[in-house]
Amino acid sequence: MSAPLILYPFFHRAEDVISKGPTVSWWVLVPLPLLAAVSAARAGGRMWCAVTIGTVVAGAFLGLSWAVYRWGIPVRQTVGAEALLGLPLAAIGAVTGCRLGHSGARGGRRPGRVVAGALIAVIGALLAPVTVQRGAEFSFGSFPAGPGETRVDRPVPLTLAAPGRYALYAVGSAPTDPDCRVTGSGRPDRAVELLPVQPGTPGFDATPAYRWIGEFRVPAAGDYSLTCRASVAAATYSVNQTPRIRGAAGTLVHWPLPILWLFGALPGLLLIVTGSRRAIS
Repeated sequence: MSAPLILYPFFHRAEDVISKGPTVSWWVLVPLPLLAAVSAARAGGRMWCAVTIGTVVAGAFLGLSWAVYRWGIPVRQTVGAEALLGLPLAAIGAVTGCRLGHSGARGGRRPGRVVAGALIAVIGALLAPVTVQRGAEFSFGSFPAGPGETRVDRPVPLTLAAPGRYALYAVGSAPTDPDCRVTGSGRPDRAVELLPVQPGTPGFDATPAYRWIGEFRVPAAGDYSLTCRASVAAATYSVNQTPRIRGAAGTLVHWPLPILWLFGALPGLLLIVTGSRRAIS
């Protein structure tokens, strides 16, 4: 499910990425035949049973993917034509895998399963933050970054109209790890909290790229001062309302990176545990 979000921007224009086209949900069809084939081949037994198992496993993956793209990362609101093509593709893959499984040797080496699990765990851990970032970018309901830009190394006055949470945006190629502090209205000097995962928008002809890199809270409306220090003297940042991100992605961008790494590594870790237990027994 990570592949569509990560690869989509490389094959589409920036305007298409912002429009969150439903093309993303078609990409989940790619692994369905292979998943069904592997499941059917490993199931063994009677052909009709193996084909059923392979189809059910692939169908469950399709349903889970659609649920993620509907509620977790809401790029579409209704079931599309891919749901009609998914089950036939899964059945074809299951039949193919069942025939190959019966003609070939069954079983597999347990050490190979442990190695595969370790590889999956590492890849999953690395892809988890990127998946959350892409998911947030596909789920923007609003992205209010804009004017009110400030350069680094000098205090800049901020007039905030209401208490609450505000976002810090990096403009263009500005570093995403500045040391920014907010003071004013009886508020002690406090650092802007940087986000573990930092979603953004691509730049267009007359609009620079913005990246949501941090946030801070103010107890009341009033006049404040923002000071940022970064590794690039010409870096520019902007303060505005926080973006509205639909689905679970809006929460996941605040999760610490170690938790995201662990979450992404879970499938591989489970494979390592099951492979090790079977090897011992």
